[in-house]
Amino acid sequence: MNEEMDNGLSIKLFENTTARIEKILNVELQSIIKDNDISDEEKMATFFKTLLKAKLKKVVENGKAKTIPENFNLNEYVEEKSNQLLGGDGIKLIENIGILNTDAKKYIDARGDNVKHLIEDLFQLAGKIIEDGNDENQIAAYCIEAGVICASFAAGIAAYLSYVAGAVTTTLALAAVTGGIAAATILVVIAIFAIIYTALSFLDKTTYGIIVNNTPYDLTVENGFGNFGEKNKMSGVRIRHGKVNSLMYSKEKNAVMVHGQISNKSESDNKKTEKICFVGLFQFTKKSGFYGSEGIIRFKHNNHYVDLSAACPMSDDNRMIFSSEFKQNNLGESENRLIEKWKNIKNERYEETVNGIKYTSTVKGLKGSPSYGIATASLEKK
Repeated sequence: MNEEMDNGLSIKLFENTTARIEKILNVELQSIIKDNDISDEEKMATFFKTLLKAKLKKVVENGKAKTIPENFNLNEYVEEKSNQLLGGDGIKLIENIGILNTDAKKYIDARGDNVKHLIEDLFQLAGKIIEDGNDENQIAAYCIEAGVICASFAAGIAAYLSYVAGAVTTTLALAAVTGGIAAATILVVIAIFAIIYTALSFLDKTTYGIIVNNTPYDLTVENGFGNFGEKNKMSGVRIRHGKVNSLMYSKEKNAVMVHGQISNKSESDNKKTEKICFVGLFQFTKKSGFYGSEGIIRFKHNNHYVDLSAACPMSDDNRMIFSSEFKQNNLGESENRLIEKWKNIKNERYEETVNGIKYTSTVKGLKGSPSYGIATASLEKK
């Protein structure tokens, strides 16, 4: 892998983590990535299934995870979840991650290397859980260390119910893991690990995005599944170059989306105003040819629409711009205008406020591959 593809991320971190996991779980992973006889999609699917099966086998053998059912069928579970993860057209559907809204600030304020560090933190969390998270207490401890509360919306609800009952933060994460079932938490963790690892290992000109929704309102992609090539549509996801590899997902609503905060407390309640907010992940990848990966996602958010244009082009600057300026246009035209807007900005960050909501978008760097970016939505401070 050349230095340009590194884009400042620690490749050695990824390789060392994977080497340790191979030894601990007695499984071959790097050979899958290096197999030139199978497609990138097959590599991803095989990597994911192999790692998930090996990890869950270790958890079951350990016998300490209380939320693994007694009649748990490992092979059936791995096959079922692999089929669920790989949606239409081979797209990976990744459930939202939950964080405390007080921790959302580090995503909102991220610049330059801090974007890299946040992505590395997610990877290291996944790595630790895969290596040593064999029961709910250990998984919860690692999650808290990384500032992550839960790995699905269902687990977030369990966590929040514990929170409003007065639980401390560690108990909060434990409630999330047990409420979401340890196997399901591990499933999401391994999906995150596999996508980040494979992006760095073999996907040139990849666009990788994190979206943080620190508002009470869902960020929902209407008609978010399929038909990605149509430029005249008014909703959904549109790919200009490349293809969709993974999208943020809600199992509960069967929708491409990032959930709004979980809270039953008002801002005027001085007892507890801390909330759980959600993070969504997406990835566009390059097809063969002379183009990189570029696409646009249109979200419905608090009764208005906002577009997220993200790219790792072959020659132009990397891009991530979160804006509602051209929401009246179809996705193809909106993306064209956002591309021109980004060229005029000539910066790694863009901010915009609409209807009391502040949208930010930041890329790690204007050059380099893969391209990593963070987009955020938060209530404007009064």
